[in-house]
Amino acid sequence: MTESRRFKNQIVIKGYNEGVTGSAIRCTVERSFYDDFQFLVDFGFYQGTEYEKLSYNNIKPLKLNAVFLTHNHLDHAGALPLLVKRGYSNKIYTSIPTSELLGIAYEDTLSIFSERVSEKNKKQKMLYNSDNVKKTLSLVKPTRYQKTINLGENLTAMLFENQHLVGASMVLIRSKVYDTQEVNILFTGDYNNKNSFLENVDLPEWVYKLKNLTIVTEATYGNTDSCEVKYVWADNMVEACMNGKSILLLGFAQGRIQELLYQIKCLQEQGLIPADYCIFSDGKSSIKYSFSYAQNKKLGIKPEMRNFFPSNLNFVDNKIRQTLLHSHGKRIIVSTSGMGNFGPARIYIPEMLPNENCVIHFSGYTAKGTLGKKLQEQSYGEPICISGITIPRRAEVLNTTEFSAHAKADELISFIKKFSDVRSVLVTHGEPEVKEKFAKRVAKETSVNKVGVLGNGYSYRIGPYGIIKSIQD
Repeated sequence: MTESRRFKNQIVIKGYNEGVTGSAIRCTVERSFYDDFQFLVDFGFYQGTEYEKLSYNNIKPLKLNAVFLTHNHLDHAGALPLLVKRGYSNKIYTSIPTSELLGIAYEDTLSIFSERVSEKNKKQKMLYNSDNVKKTLSLVKPTRYQKTINLGENLTAMLFENQHLVGASMVLIRSKVYDTQEVNILFTGDYNNKNSFLENVDLPEWVYKLKNLTIVTEATYGNTDSCEVKYVWADNMVEACMNGKSILLLGFAQGRIQELLYQIKCLQEQGLIPADYCIFSDGKSSIKYSFSYAQNKKLGIKPEMRNFFPSNLNFVDNKIRQTLLHSHGKRIIVSTSGMGNFGPARIYIPEMLPNENCVIHFSGYTAKGTLGKKLQEQSYGEPICISGITIPRRAEVLNTTEFSAHAKADELISFIKKFSDVRSVLVTHGEPEVKEKFAKRVAKETSVNKVGVLGNGYSYRIGPYGIIKSIQD
């Protein structure tokens, strides 16, 4: 009789998000002689009308023993206070940098909820309130990278730095029953192998040599190779400036806005942005993140990158914004939100969209159903309804994926190949058709022959030799 038949050592993994928002992965560790241990990796906020209808009710907070938060983008962290509101009271493990920044993220979420309530339905209730946020922050356990977290006998976790975002982590879970084969699960979270603000840090060699490993990987750009990425942003900016146009740059509050400010600074130093262009940074949370990047040494920012602010930079408040909306000087406005749905973007876009002398430039992924995606699909002169007002699209609307903080398909494949004993791969965090395509590519281009897709109505039981069984929900 084999070890695996004598003693049970399995982890059941279920992913809830169909696309790239609302990230949530529930895992149940089932072992002989031990009580089941249930944990969650991320619990994010849905974005895009296609996904906003999805329910947050399938997670049972009182059954959870722990939560691991990979990073504080709202699509991974935004719904955690709802979990706490419903009774979750155990630890939320995350990196020290993420714990330093998480409060800013939740201020942003509360603001978004307030916008939704006022726009859609006066009777609609907020998903959670500031008291729920305070309780959530009190449960956060800041954890050093590569420090062992003891979850129970022969059950541990460890966080590893990830270049996706300042504070982003990969999560390694290790489970054993006496002298049986170990089960190892590595959750990549949103993954990238480079970041302007961070030193390049690789995983320790012993992680690559782990036996019986299952990797749960994101696949946001699972149908795109790095060679397909077009580096157009600098050319777009220079051309717009040469033509004297006003520019609205839209990005995510943490990570992307700071990158955009740094890239503007680089263009200024090359003399490619005229000195008469004023730079404006708008979005309360993005401004707070920017000053944290510049000042908070706990974030691990490279010292030479703390001074990333361009010349002629002005930080925008409500008063300045009103003046800015009605001025006609040459300007570059760097603002949230990255998909155009919330924040100052909802103020700037209606004002600039009908103006031929304006450029609206998105800087990354825009989910289906978001305002950003709709604008990119509109033809010149075609009307679009924003907050009940019909507006013709005369501004130039552009986008680039070159700043994406997600690894592309070939980079993810290369990452998987670094490990010596990958028994199975589960694909998550991507549009349904993209996840399916990337899963087939993993099976074809790596030695892994057990590949599954999360968020498509199936759970997976994982043992020492990878996927044992897929379970239809």
